[in-house]
Amino acid sequence: MKISLHYDERKKGVAYIIVDGDRWREVATSVFGKKPDLPKECSSFEELEEKFQALEYRCAMRYALTLLSKAMNPTKKLIQKLKTKGVSSSTAERVIERCQKNRYLDDMAWAEATVRNEMRKGNGPRRIIMKLITNGIEKSLAEDVIEKEFSGATETIERLIATKYKSRDLSSYEGRGAVIAALMRKGFDLTDIEGALTQ
Repeated sequence: MKISLHYDERKKGVAYIIVDGDRWREVATSVFGKKPDLPKECSSFEELEEKFQALEYRCAMRYALTLLSKAMNPTKKLIQKLKTKGVSSSTAERVIERCQKNRYLDDMAWAEATVRNEMRKGNGPRRIIMKLITNGIEKSLAEDVIEKEFSGATETIERLIATKYKSRDLSSYEGRGAVIAALMRKGFDLTDIEGALTQ
């Protein structure tokens, strides 16, 4: 078998593995690099597939660790990034399993950090829970993290009223309604909002 690599100038970041003159597999250079260590000799496609899977795992693992070294990622997001780059589902699962085993990937730690970050932005519990769920965190875990990390909804609302919404006339129906609507969009419960407004 003659194995080579071909680059298409019209499609940046992508290379094609050519086997005996035919296009066999598309790979992302961001994962495999520009000069991947392709199998030199294979007597069958079965042997080629086996060697390619080993190469894909090594490259995908390196790519995942590079991503995780730059920023925390939840499991779902990392899987999506791997699959977007063409990494097979079986290899992605192996990478995720190893990252979790070695604590490189920790959904609980990511969720806790996200809650604290969203709190600093002035977002409320409901909005934060939706963000956690959207990123693959189970609803029950998201609610547990909120209960553990989120405190002082009323105090946060009061701070927002005194800063972000200080120019609003809370004595008028329109001004009060606009602030309530804005705070609800930020994920706060109406009960907490009304409690803060009566202080």
